[in-house]
Amino acid sequence: MIGIDLKNEDVVTLAELAKSLPGRPSVRTLWRWATKGRLGVTLETACLGGKRVSSMEAAQRFSDRLTAAVNAKADDVDQHRQKQIARAERELDDADVK
Repeated sequence: MIGIDLKNEDVVTLAELAKSLPGRPSVRTLWRWATKGRLGVTLETACLGGKRVSSMEAAQRFSDRLTAAVNAKADDVDQHRQKQIARAERELDDADVK
């Protein structure tokens, strides 16, 4: 994990970050992304002054990694579907169905 660069990133609370993201996800959603993640990707956070903080840059990295994970999963589904189609076509050929 890269981590938040406290010197060079605009650090905000999760509540502030939630207000600035498209769709305005809830603070609970950001907390879940940070602690449990989504498709193996977590939102980078840091504990600062007793509060959990993140940054727009961290949100961008989360989005980039999550998009890559979703695309990879879609590719896996497509490959699986292609194998199913090929198997069905072989079965039809074996049964001499046109």
